[in-house]
Amino acid sequence: MKLQLEKIELKEIELPLKYPFETSFGRTTGRRILIVKVFDKNGASGYGECVAMEN
Repeated sequence: MKLQLEKIELKEIELPLKYPFETSFGRTTGRRILIVKVFDKNGASGYGECVAMEN
C-alpha cells in the first residue's frame, strides 16, 4: 500500500508549566510543543506531536 500525502500542517504551541522546575541547565517554566497534521489524497488526516526539550 502506498500513501500519497496531500498536505502537512505544523503548529507550534507554548504551554506554561503548572509547577516550574530547575535542573543544572536552568529553570523551566514552559514547554514548546510542535503539532503536525498530515492529510492524504483521500481526505483522511492524522495528528502527531514532538515534545523534545530544547536544552
